Amino acid sequence: MFTMRIGWVPVCVVGAVMLGVACDDGGERASAPPAEFAGEPVGVWAAGLRAEDRAVRRDAMRALRAGGKAAIPVLGELLGDPLPDVRKRADEILGQIGAAAVPLLTRLATDVRPEVRYHAISVLGDLGRDSAAAVAAMAEGLRDTEVDVAREAGWALAALHEAAAPAVKTLAAALQHEDVVVRINAAGALASVGRRAAPAVAALIVALDDVDSAVRRSAAIALKAIGFQAAPAVERLTRALADENVYVRVATVGALGGIGPQAKAALPALIALRKDAALRAEVDWAVARISGRELAEQTSTRPAGTSAAEQPLRPRRVGEWPMLGGSGSRNAVADEGDKPLPESWDVLTGENIRWSAVLGGLTYGSPVVAGGRVFVGTDNARPRVASTTDEMGVLMAFRASDGRFLWQDTAPPLGRGIDEFMLPSTTSTPLLDEERLYYVTAQAQVRCLDPAGFGDGENDGPVTSERDTSHEAADVIWELDLGAALGVFPHEATNCSIAVVGDVLLICTGNGVDEAHTNVPAPNAPSFLGVDKWTGRIVWQAIGPGANVLHGQWSSPAVGVVDGRTLAFFGGGDGWLYALEAATGREVWRFDGNPKDAVWRPRSDIEGIVFRNSIVACPLFHDGRVYVAMGQDPEHGSGRGTLHAIDATGRGDVTATGRRWSQTTLARSMCTPVAHAGLLYIADYSGYLHCFDLEDGEEIWIHDLVAPVWGSLVVADGKVYVGDEDGMMTVARTGREKKILGQVSMNASIYAAPAVADGVMYVVTSRDLYAIAASN
Repeated sequence: MFTMRIGWVPVCVVGAVMLGVACDDGGERASAPPAEFAGEPVGVWAAGLRAEDRAVRRDAMRALRAGGKAAIPVLGELLGDPLPDVRKRADEILGQIGAAAVPLLTRLATDVRPEVRYHAISVLGDLGRDSAAAVAAMAEGLRDTEVDVAREAGWALAALHEAAAPAVKTLAAALQHEDVVVRINAAGALASVGRRAAPAVAALIVALDDVDSAVRRSAAIALKAIGFQAAPAVERLTRALADENVYVRVATVGALGGIGPQAKAALPALIALRKDAALRAEVDWAVARISGRELAEQTSTRPAGTSAAEQPLRPRRVGEWPMLGGSGSRNAVADEGDKPLPESWDVLTGENIRWSAVLGGLTYGSPVVAGGRVFVGTDNARPRVASTTDEMGVLMAFRASDGRFLWQDTAPPLGRGIDEFMLPSTTSTPLLDEERLYYVTAQAQVRCLDPAGFGDGENDGPVTSERDTSHEAADVIWELDLGAALGVFPHEATNCSIAVVGDVLLICTGNGVDEAHTNVPAPNAPSFLGVDKWTGRIVWQAIGPGANVLHGQWSSPAVGVVDGRTLAFFGGGDGWLYALEAATGREVWRFDGNPKDAVWRPRSDIEGIVFRNSIVACPLFHDGRVYVAMGQDPEHGSGRGTLHAIDATGRGDVTATGRRWSQTTLARSMCTPVAHAGLLYIADYSGYLHCFDLEDGEEIWIHDLVAPVWGSLVVADGKVYVGDEDGMMTVARTGREKKILGQVSMNASIYAAPAVADGVMYVVTSRDLYAIAASN
């Protein structure tokens, strides 16, 4: 994200924002009529967008958004506000207003102020093909002296697809830019242009020798998109099949397949690579394309010699919360008997706080509790271990009785060329099953750990080569590297919270788009996996959305028994919900969560246009139905969402036949619904807590939380607990009558769902873990 540095903005900019004056290139004042909207000057609106009062801030945003075209001049000036939060909010609103803002944004793309140029180009990218008239201004941005602006220009041009063709020459030149991200984004934009980027083939061949593996990968993806016109690259691509980076090899195989029959000389080298499991699916596709034969569609594969017998689901043990939502159904309802939970607590005075523990700086994963221990993923912003201080994802273990730190597992960057774009935080909520702990690291590795660490005096295998076997280190039993083993290309984060059926772990791989946000580098890599929990061996794999992933894949699976079979329910990055046999990976049915005329455009929600969402939330299985909310990356802002209730007994495409009801009164959501006593509770990114009738979807009540909700909620002791981005935990009474019992400030954002075990609620903020219980 762009950060304004001191010295970039002439002194008069503050006055320009507040008083409606402008600066020329020399930094001197030039008179200009003050921008107004609804009779109020820009300064009033700036004050509204920076207000500490959450309701005032949101009301200002809503008014500007509703103002549409009339609000554009004020919003344009707000892009130069001294406060980054104000600029970001104005950026978001302009994107939602849509094409009407393009003329102003085109002018602002060459503004003297770099922060204005950055945001103007960013919004133009959000508007995609509607910004075609601004291609020249965005291309000029590639030559900007401020590297953040040049980076954003490459990304914005990629969002225009073939409409960016007039910028091909400039994009080709940018492949030699000194900044690696500019080079990556330029190659991604050429891939997005496709066949009309053929004049850039020579420059892309040179880029295959770039010192940075991500640039080499992106260049190969662009050559694939250009197709047969990229035939001059065949010889160089054939040599690139031996590249040391797995993602470069995957992209190179795809490029040769994209060229087609003219890449016939590469067939022997390609066939020799089939022994590499990470490349096998892509090699089969490429060989079929080059040889001219059709490749049978393969949505699921099951390696020979594996066994995955159907086994019943194990109930959750009393006093434990071993996975996201507490159980495989993901219905986060705690049954703690006569152990009440408090309606209020105080993190400053310690009232009803049993203990607290320091985490990292940004924590997104939820806690799990079993065997007297609490586990949670975080980052390493506040290191627990003196010898491990670098930026990386961390999984921490604590003693449940008093919060004592026990040990941690770390996932340092692997140097695959995607580290700069991966979130350095463990966002996966772990799974505890049969004295084993399973999670997905920040580097897309599925790990099986001993929950006791090395505290039990044993080094469990087959992995026994850990360098650190101290009491603060994790005891790794086995590891499956999704990138090295399968060519999976995660986008920004590997977020899956693993589920289990018998001996089979159910995993969403996180396969997604590249840095340019327009191409899927590994379209034949699996989206969903079944893995043997004892050995880490792959039981089955399903491609799922494949090349149709819109952005990333961050949903986690739910499981349920339907007509005697245990099914796994996966939310796809294409907006489809998939039901697969948990034991075999065979697809049983699929449901499209979007209208057929929906279009994909991140960070924009314009009146009159139906937008396509993906599935970020975890599905809920309850009483023969699956409930799932549609949403997007929270960085895309709020927008219209949908909640679906689907009959789980169908076959094939059940979009029309399986729908029991759909509710459109909620916004985009990443929240797993909770079913309790005939009602369904869910929160959304616009900051509302909803209560629906479980049977027919009628809205029973709604409550304004004011701030966005990222994580899921929990129902316990007759109460609904839901945390929000502003760090407030709201407590509501369950039932058909809305009754808000209280609201507690946690002093830091809450992105994750709470866990409840043995009368204690474990709440994670972005920085700390709290054990909350009623005082005796």
